[in-house]
Amino acid sequence: MQYADRLRAILTPPERRVFESLNTPQKIQDYLGNIHVA
Repeated sequence: MQYADRLRAILTPPERRVFESLNTPQKIQDYLGNIHVA
């Protein structure tokens, strides 16, 4: 089983949609920059 298949198996559909939308380096950076860590 490939890594992508294993990852898909553990993510919920909403989580998959988030990751599928991060399809450019800029989108990934923006997403990471907006994560609030307590």
